[in-house]
Amino acid sequence: IPEPIEVMVKKGAFEITKNTIFSSNDIHTQKCSFFIQKYLKQYFNKSLGNEEKKSNKIELLIDTSEVIHGADSYELTVATENVLIKGNSEKGLFY
Repeated sequence: IPEPIEVMVKKGAFEITKNTIFSSNDIHTQKCSFFIQKYLKQYFNKSLGNEEKKSNKIELLIDTSEVIHGADSYELTVATENVLIKGNSEKGLFY
């Protein structure tokens, strides 16, 4: 399991509710989104939507324009309004 290079703890929390949605930018992020949604449903009985909105969302993004911290790496940002999981590859996003 990959370990974080850096962790910054801030105040607040993101809560997954019945109104939380997933947002993804291409077919690769959609595959990860479906996997996470299936996992949340199976183990936590949480069902999430896929519509677009600005808050209460988990956004998955593959961004190859910058190398975050090496090949297949990711960056996780959690705020009270949303969660952003950004990877520089499909593998990075999945892990």
